[in-house]
Amino acid sequence: MEEFLVFAIPAAVAAGTGVAGYFAAKFRAKSALVMLALLWLGFTAVMGYGMATATGWDGLGYFLGLAGISAPSALGLGLGALIGKYKREGQKDHATA
Repeated sequence: MEEFLVFAIPAAVAAGTGVAGYFAAKFRAKSALVMLALLWLGFTAVMGYGMATATGWDGLGYFLGLAGISAPSALGLGLGALIGKYKREGQKDHATA
């Protein structure tokens, strides 16, 4: 079960932020994109600070937070926003043709 969670949690995080980024970009909700980016930045800063100040094996949890939650969320948010923007731009091109 633990092996499944190692892949399921980052995949769920990436999918969730990807969907949120997609709809925010598609419907031009810039404030939502900024809020999601600030949440990601805050989480990454806290994990980075925790990892820098941790001693011994304590930093491993912070590293896993960065690798398993922060990185997939940045990837999902970025890809979702790009796809949403592409879909929005594509609708404009087809609407004028």
